[in-house]
Amino acid sequence: MKAIPSRTGVVGLAPGKTTVRTGRSGLAGRKAIPSRTGLSGLPTWKTIPMRNCLSSLAAWKAVPSRTGLAGLAAWMLLAGAANAGVTADHVLERMRKALGTPSAELAAGWALEGTGEAFRMPAQFRVSREGGDRLSVSISTAVYQVARDVDARGGTERNGWDGMQPEAPGRTRELAPDALARTRAASLFLPFMGPLQPRADAKLEQEDVDGRKAYRVAIKDGSSLFVDAKTFLPFRRDYPTRWDEGAAVSTSRFEDYRAVGGALLPFRIRDAAPDNSRQSISITVASYRPLTEKLPPVARAAAAAALAISLDVAPSRLFKEHDFLVSDSDWEINPAWAISYPATETFTLDLILDEADGRWVEPVSGTAFLEAKGTAFRTVTFSAAELKTTRRTVLSRYSGRAPVSVFRHHFTTPIPAAVDAIRYEMTVRDDEGRTATVSRTFPVTVYDQKTPLIFPIKGNFMAISAHDYDDPSHKDDFGQWGAYDIVALGERFELLNNPAAVPRNEDVYTFEKEIIAPGDGTIVATRDGVPDDTPADLLMQGMSDPVHAMPGNWIMLDHGNGEVSFFCHLRQGSLRVKTGQTVRQGEVIALLGGSQTTGYPHLHYQLQTSADLMRTDGIPARFDNIEFAFPVPGAKVSIPKYGYYLRTTDVGKDAK
Repeated sequence: MKAIPSRTGVVGLAPGKTTVRTGRSGLAGRKAIPSRTGLSGLPTWKTIPMRNCLSSLAAWKAVPSRTGLAGLAAWMLLAGAANAGVTADHVLERMRKALGTPSAELAAGWALEGTGEAFRMPAQFRVSREGGDRLSVSISTAVYQVARDVDARGGTERNGWDGMQPEAPGRTRELAPDALARTRAASLFLPFMGPLQPRADAKLEQEDVDGRKAYRVAIKDGSSLFVDAKTFLPFRRDYPTRWDEGAAVSTSRFEDYRAVGGALLPFRIRDAAPDNSRQSISITVASYRPLTEKLPPVARAAAAAALAISLDVAPSRLFKEHDFLVSDSDWEINPAWAISYPATETFTLDLILDEADGRWVEPVSGTAFLEAKGTAFRTVTFSAAELKTTRRTVLSRYSGRAPVSVFRHHFTTPIPAAVDAIRYEMTVRDDEGRTATVSRTFPVTVYDQKTPLIFPIKGNFMAISAHDYDDPSHKDDFGQWGAYDIVALGERFELLNNPAAVPRNEDVYTFEKEIIAPGDGTIVATRDGVPDDTPADLLMQGMSDPVHAMPGNWIMLDHGNGEVSFFCHLRQGSLRVKTGQTVRQGEVIALLGGSQTTGYPHLHYQLQTSADLMRTDGIPARFDNIEFAFPVPGAKVSIPKYGYYLRTTDVGKDAK
């Protein structure tokens, strides 16, 4: 075997027993190492077969003899984490060294200011932290503001809607337990500020993450920290969270590290949004600075004050509707199948639970008494576990309300039972064990529509999201209750007029379809100027008035009797009416477009109680000129339902 030059510090390697000698390292008298282990006899190195050791050394660049085995050890460290014995503790220690030690002033408390995006809108941020527990986060957009304050005992949230209604006061409430846990977890985007301890049973993993080599460290709190294998700077953290829609894994990302106060801090941060795991916030930090004064204590309601619980509903009135696709006069027959069905009607109850001081309370039990003429027709009892599964912490981001909790219930009753009210009784408990019980009765009616309406488009169509009270697509903003999403169809009920693998707006029959006034009235508000091809995920980015750009281009038509028609996603520049103009039923008012839609051109139409954008009650809408196209051609329809082939008739035509 060919000898390796002595300047490498390893000479005389030969089959059989191998002796290791070094030039200046003082190991010339070391005991021979059996050849089957190669150099693995050195205490801290993993076993390497002799043939692998020789081939690796032969390919390795010569190391000056003064480096000796120290140089070889460095090479072994670079050869792979497993061979070098790298552990999770080692990675975290390297990470802490890479981040540096903040100055005493910065370690005691810091504040950052920056700009970015929240809830898909431009936003300004301010984050302050004091010690290990006190945290203050403020997010401000053109639509509303959110401020959260957290300490070791709990946290509060203050909501303000300055962009929607400047005179409306903000509301402070205690953070729900899940929201509090999410806020604390997300606040750890500066890793050196919080305890990061690896799980005892975790195995260090090296993998490709976000286009880079990284170490993945499993942390005791259930999160995973990803550390750049080259710089040892953390760039991502995945942590378990719980949202209204269930358990999820949220992700924080932090990059663009710069030196501040003796340490490296991230100047680009991205995290899950405070109230929606499917959205996120992104911050471009303008500055970090030490806190110049202590953060004020977290405001709390007086512990001795009695609980003051109230119940309400959203929308402010409960309406029910028949479940089948029929006119109101023919509820006993379902013409789609031409047979009699049990006649039922449905209503949805969004029960608002509030506490006067904004204190968080847990439901103990709930009971719904469905009444007909003052007599209970049905009694439904809900356990604490059942109520927890139906609870939502946010009713409407733009409604101007910030209740403690919202509980969503669906009820279906036989039409002949004539249920006309629901009395709801709930018992709650606070974190000190005190309980309170509250009861309230809410009328349940079939809406008595005042305006005779015809459908806002002509010809064949389908409702892809319809006026069903168990349809969740329009329920998060209670102004949209009763809304329709409508697509126009071709003569053979085709969706596309030009089949294409990736349809454009103009390939869809709906695009540039004429929109007509469903009833007489006055135009009270419009919005134009929103591009038709703006991707839905950009929403209001770059719009001069993001509040009113959320529905795209739109028209509000006031019928003069507490009923207002609202048309959304209109073609940019196609509006044929102006504010203050009087229009007659059937008059063309605009063309349908693709502004701010969720991926395809469609008309969003709703009937509401006022022209107050997103702060009104949605109400049911019935039409006089719709009939089945299939499977029972000509059968009259007053309330379109999801998925049926329908068509409009001439106004005044007798239904078959």
